[in-house]
Amino acid sequence: MKFKNSLYRTFIQPNMIPELNAIEEVKDGVKVGAAVTLNNLGQFLKIQIETQPGMLMHNLLKYLYVHVCKYSLYTTSRFSPVR
Repeated sequence: MKFKNSLYRTFIQPNMIPELNAIEEVKDGVKVGAAVTLNNLGQFLKIQIETQPGMLMHNLLKYLYVHVCKYSLYTTSRFSPVR
């Protein structure tokens, strides 16, 4: 592959590295990989909203979910609304 008149023998695709596509629950929170799509993050947040106890956590997750949907490259119609 050629970029700026340079030839690179190895080309790395970040979306093919599993750790960069993972969303992992850890003791103190959540790790979100750099290549996680907004669609996948939105689906994860929707599940967390439905399963996490506590009104504060529910409101925080709902806030994040709404903003992920708003800025998603996909249409927001792919996400069902959360009440």
